[in-house]
Amino acid sequence: MFHNIRTHIPPLGWWLFSKRIRSRGFKLLARLDDFANAVLVTGCQRSGTTVVRRAIGQSNDFSEFWTSNDDELDGAQILAGLKNYNPKSRCCFQTTYLNERVDEYFEHKKPFKIIWVLREPESVVRSMLYNWKRFPLNELFDGCGESELIGRELKSFKRFGKFGVSPLFRACYAYIGKLRQIQLLHNYFGDERLFVIDYNMLLKTQESLKKIYDFAKITYDTSYANIFHRSSHPPKYTLTRNERETVLNLCSSSYEQAAQYIR
Repeated sequence: MFHNIRTHIPPLGWWLFSKRIRSRGFKLLARLDDFANAVLVTGCQRSGTTVVRRAIGQSNDFSEFWTSNDDELDGAQILAGLKNYNPKSRCCFQTTYLNERVDEYFEHKKPFKIIWVLREPESVVRSMLYNWKRFPLNELFDGCGESELIGRELKSFKRFGKFGVSPLFRACYAYIGKLRQIQLLHNYFGDERLFVIDYNMLLKTQESLKKIYDFAKITYDTSYANIFHRSSHPPKYTLTRNERETVLNLCSSSYEQAAQYIR
């Protein structure tokens, strides 16, 4: 177990978390079995997983643990054993950061629920390029996108490394690799423990959010949907026509395959 790691380590940013924890092979979900009936919200980064986790966490059925403006990082440090936290009720953690460590889900015997937030590729890639720093994009690409490369990008990668692949293509292949995990999770957990929801549907109808609450066995209140209206706003940047065509050509098939699991 990861509990032998010093718990007095000061709070880490994502870069230090990667260097000190992920790259050294420590278990990212070391304490998951300590949280009974936990709900884990995941999906490809920039898909709306944060607001979904907060929508669930606002329920009175859950204990809230976050102390900073990055609740995913707060939860990551708790699950890895860096922070002590003993809740009085259930917890909902955001686990998009697992990336290549997806197999850690399969190492735990106590039951938990996984909610995968799916979003169409154009919005996700645009957000990766314009609302994200390069470090998390590169980390996601290293974990999930590199193995998906083909053709000219693969040749360029072999010659120059990841910086031989443009940020647009890094984002696209990262998206493809991350969505491939849905089938892996479904094969292992089935519909009983995995729920795939389309983020855009959460913006359109309360019924979609209620389905999540029913799946996780959480008491629902119509006011919980307000969080989506507060967080929704028009994008500041748009993709060029060529960028949009690249995204659709590369990623549409992956999205369509993943969408088969939407409930």
